[in-house]
Amino acid sequence: RIAIVSTARDEVVVRHSRDAANDAMAAALAKFGGTSYVRTTETLSMQNDSATESGRWLRRWRGTDGPHELRGRYSAVWHRQIGGNGTPTWTLEKEVTNE
Repeated sequence: RIAIVSTARDEVVVRHSRDAANDAMAAALAKFGGTSYVRTTETLSMQNDSATESGRWLRRWRGTDGPHELRGRYSAVWHRQIGGNGTPTWTLEKEVTNE
């Protein structure tokens, strides 16, 4: 699997695992104090083992020069898989964001 992490100011980083993607995002956010990130789902559509989601995102942080805010829209595609024990899990297949 390849995960794409997009940080502030459109720095896109390609990672080869979920752990690497999470580590990269945590490192990017650690540079800023008081960081918050909120996704608000506006639409969700499910069909068979796929789901599409779209909505708004908001990120706020405090830099050395004061508070900052970025906002935009996102679209995501999810895929459901059934594990060996019958438990469904959803995996993010694609995500597109913009400012």
